[in-house]
Amino acid sequence: MEAECCALAGTHSRPLLLRRRASRPQPKHMALEMRAQCERCGAGLKPEGAAFVCSYECTFCPACAASMAHVCSNCGGELVPRPRRISKGSAV
Repeated sequence: MEAECCALAGTHSRPLLLRRRASRPQPKHMALEMRAQCERCGAGLKPEGAAFVCSYECTFCPACAASMAHVCSNCGGELVPRPRRISKGSAV
């Protein structure tokens, strides 16, 4: 099957899909911006505490997220629990 795939892709030794993936620029870091305040009420949010985010990283405290039925007031997207950052000294 590999030979058939390579034949369809031309004279290259790697299948077309793998060549496309290799040519894409790879991001160096993809981390969430851990915002320190709720965008609605201004309540403080700790990195290890509970918070909710949409796909654009709009950030809300649990009380505001619940009052908005877990729908972002900025973009209309779903609000999901934000991952928590545990300090290095804490055990999981």
